Amino acid sequence: MSEEDFFKNISAISDFKIRGSYGLTGNAGAISPYQSLATIGSGSSYNLGNLYATGLAPNGIANPDLKWERSFQTNFGIDLSFLDDRFNFVADYYIKRTEDLLYTKILPQSSGYGSIVGNFAELQNKGLEMSLSAVVINKALNWNVNANISFNRNKVLGLDGDVNEAFVNSYSVVSVGQPLGVFKTFVFDGIYQTGEEILPGSGSRTGGTKVKDVNEDGMISNADQVITGNPNPDYVFGISNNLSYKGFDLNFFISGSVGNDIYNVSRYTLENPLGNRNVLAGLADRWSPTNPSQEYVSGFQGGRLPISDRFLEDGTYIRLKNISLGYTLTDVKGFQKIRVYLSSNNLLTSTNYTGYDPEVNSYGGSNTAIGIDNLVYPVAKSYLVGVQISF
Repeated sequence: MSEEDFFKNISAISDFKIRGSYGLTGNAGAISPYQSLATIGSGSSYNLGNLYATGLAPNGIANPDLKWERSFQTNFGIDLSFLDDRFNFVADYYIKRTEDLLYTKILPQSSGYGSIVGNFAELQNKGLEMSLSAVVINKALNWNVNANISFNRNKVLGLDGDVNEAFVNSYSVVSVGQPLGVFKTFVFDGIYQTGEEILPGSGSRTGGTKVKDVNEDGMISNADQVITGNPNPDYVFGISNNLSYKGFDLNFFISGSVGNDIYNVSRYTLENPLGNRNVLAGLADRWSPTNPSQEYVSGFQGGRLPISDRFLEDGTYIRLKNISLGYTLTDVKGFQKIRVYLSSNNLLTSTNYTGYDPEVNSYGGSNTAIGIDNLVYPVAKSYLVGVQISF
């Protein structure tokens, strides 16, 4: 638009572009070779005529209908620059719908196989991404800022056949109408006190965990599990600053995530008084007939600790990912320049999460088992001192 005649007199805006696009892409990244075929592989050895022979067994179920998944995406965006490109703003809104989504479906044990990969699902992502770069000061002191923020909302639109929900693990589900990897658990309702009626199906004892009878049928069953948390953040953001003054330079990068939940399996483990491992120090004040607390269960539950929302925590955090301070010498004989610097990674983190690290996931790059901390080793904090020499 900034190239149009009617825009020439707006001197404050140096560039203004409106963008729009629509596209279809395919993806076969989840298809390993030969998954559409009925393959066999070596199995256990057998004693045939007093001789060991290697047996063969099917590797999995053939899926001749296996094909690429398809993603349809619509995008609208603007590019906006002010004051001779001193300030630059970019925004994009997108809607992406993936059909024939490649999904590993868990099979019943009666099938003889654990899972099968197929085009079983349908997913929608939509969101807004914005970035801003600015030359804040451009004099003896130079200060440049780059910031970005991203909002994404995903929703499962369909699973295979009549199935509307599938557990990924003990706490995460893929459910039609819900975001990927939401947590489905019982609702924590305190601890059973002496003389209190214990609902059938709870598997608990006096001094043990009490969960809500959500459907009010007088017993505890899987029907009382409800969606209790969402591991997908409301938004993520990052800010980088670059400053220089004479020979000095300072660079730091801050990132964060807001609104995501984490299932703290570490805490679940350390609050379970099995008697054969370490527990949290707080369990010294656990429930007993003379100490009827509502915090920690007694030591006589035999490991009966239900999967409840007690161990769901807010994973919001802001972290100083990197900071570097340097000084450059340019008048050293025989050298073009020498830069001496001190830097640190993951120096500071602000969060209410009680685990080691809010930026973790026990299931690595999985997009269905998200936000789970099962004693994951935290990211390292490091300090570096270095010299950069240019001849």
